[in-house]
Amino acid sequence: MQGRVLIVENDPTVSRLATDFLRYDGHEVTVAGDGEEGLKSFSMGEFDVVVTDVKMPKMDGIQMMKAIKALDPTIVVIVFTGFGTFEMTIEVIRNGGYDFLRKPDDVAQRIRPTVMRAIEKRRLEI
Repeated sequence: MQGRVLIVENDPTVSRLATDFLRYDGHEVTVAGDGEEGLKSFSMGEFDVVVTDVKMPKMDGIQMMKAIKALDPTIVVIVFTGFGTFEMTIEVIRNGGYDFLRKPDDVAQRIRPTVMRAIEKRRLEI
């Protein structure tokens, strides 16, 4: 099952890695470099899943996730970060996050199956 994925990440190495994995599986991927750009891309396109970093300039990933969820409550948001804490994980879940991945290990190991499950979830809900 292929989908449309928005990746919001300010580290070009991580966004390239995630993009390569997802495009290999046939997904259509759009990349934004920060939360403001991600919100703009989201409002201009149609996506099944958003994958976002937390710590970014201009607008962090949690703020962006709240704004995106206000526009589309059914969107599935996966958060990844290299600076995750228990408190951050709880905040992501409370604000409607689907899953929480750690960079860089989970990007390489878990992003593909996590995005596939997220797309299935999204398509069942709409």
